[in-house]
Amino acid sequence: MNKNLALVTSLLVCLNSFTQVLINGGLEGPESSITPPNGWEAVPHTDPNCESVYQFGATPDVTTATGPVASNGINGNPHGGLSFVSGLYLGSPVEITHHEGIKQTVSGFTPNEEYRISFWQTVIKQQSTDCLDTTGSWGFYLDDNLVAVVPMSHSLLPPASLNHVWDYREVFFTATAADHVLKFLPADDDTNQLDQQGDMGAALRMGIDDVELILAASAGLDESASNTLKISPSPTNGEFQLSVKDGMIIQRVTITNYLGTVIDYRELNNTTAKLDLTGNAAGIYLVVVTYEGGKTITSRIQKL
Repeated sequence: MNKNLALVTSLLVCLNSFTQVLINGGLEGPESSITPPNGWEAVPHTDPNCESVYQFGATPDVTTATGPVASNGINGNPHGGLSFVSGLYLGSPVEITHHEGIKQTVSGFTPNEEYRISFWQTVIKQQSTDCLDTTGSWGFYLDDNLVAVVPMSHSLLPPASLNHVWDYREVFFTATAADHVLKFLPADDDTNQLDQQGDMGAALRMGIDDVELILAASAGLDESASNTLKISPSPTNGEFQLSVKDGMIIQRVTITNYLGTVIDYRELNNTTAKLDLTGNAAGIYLVVVTYEGGKTITSRIQKL
């Protein structure tokens, strides 16, 4: 074999061996209450992380603006494309009947390498079973291990709304093998998952869309962050201030560590925000800023 050709072939084999590929991160697929999007599987009720005790309670929905059951509020506007996935977190006083998540086995990880998985989430709700909780998020699992429950999203919109605001979330993790199962399951900030009529703090339906997996070393800040958001001082010993340009209004700020643990959360309606990391460990923290109108950008700050 030609020596140059052999070298190229060898390099391609190496690159393919250490390139992780997530299939259908956009969660595109036809409306369905049974079949997950191409490339994904439902997290079964027998999975150690799924709380549902019934097979029928572990079936996430491929959701679009028109269904699969718009009359019950199982529909909504995707973050991108034509569809997204929504899942219930619902129970009775004695058991969890529905805990609907998705999973995918991904190959090509490099052990001991750090990766970032990011996605967008929103609170969907469902009126037929009074899943009206206004607050929820997703838990991200690596194989059977919970890596993080990402910061909560909040919505006062009714079921069947087509005006959902999507929130950006990201989690960093270290691969321990060449193959990993990535799982997402709905999570709540309370233990009330009951089907209670009119209760806006009980059962939950969450939406997820546009999942992306990259090497952490390739993960940069949002390109627009440096143009619209100022963080000062950075690095900081504790206190710092956010300010925005062009008269934009900050609706909320979430600060998390690299594991996705929420350090601080603020609902605002201002062009500036004073925050404080005093008492937290030194390191890098993520600052997720949501502007009026739903635009979200992520920046970073170093705590000394």
